Formats: sequence, C-alpha cells, structure tokens
Amino acid sequence: MSTRGTEKEENPQVVEDLELKAVLGYTGCSSGEPTLKRLIAYLRDNLILDFQGEASLDIVRGFLAEDDSREARTLLTKLVEERGIDEMMLVLADTLVEAVRQSLSDETFREHLRTYAES
Repeated sequence: MSTRGTEKEENPQVVEDLELKAVLGYTGCSSGEPTLKRLIAYLRDNLILDFQGEASLDIVRGFLAEDDSREARTLLTKLVEERGIDEMMLVLADTLVEAVRQSLSDETFREHLRTYAES
C-alpha cells in the first residue's frame, strides 16, 4: 500500500479546479467550457431569497390589527398556533424564490453583471 497521497490531497488547487468543473458540468471538450450563459444559469439556480429587518408575531399582529378579512384572520390564527412567524418566513422565501428566478431574464443578469464589471 502506498503512503503517497493522491494529487487531490497534495494540491488543494486541484480540489478547487475539480469542484469548479463539477459545478460547471465540465466535460473536457470545448462545448463544456464555461460561458457567460452558463454562469447566468448557475447564478439563477443558486439564487436565494431572504428578508431583512426585524419581524415578529407582534409586528404581524400590528399590520393585521385593522384587517378583518378572512385571509388576515386565517393567517394570524395559523401564526398564533405556530407560536411565531419563522415557519411562514421560511416557506415564503422558499416558494417566492422560484417566481423571482423565472422573472429574471438572462438579459437582466447580463445587464447587472456588465454594470458590476464596469464599476
């Protein structure tokens, strides 16, 4: 049995290169080379959505205090049963991210990448 490590163990750059190629779906041929279009697809696929600011059940109650609609009452009832808004926030982020992904065109990504590159 050899005591010599593999190339990946000896050279962290090899690991990074292999991971990048795996992410890009590298095939070793020119058609598998990374392109701006593939970068955009990668960014879109890995987009996450988060909410900033303080949020709590009390804040939601304040927003819904004067709303007597069935929808508002149903939401508030569920949030009280769950003892907070954490689950609602996670579900909203998970479900809204797909709508956001679909609404961002390749051209929108290109424009923002161009703006970044030229800044």
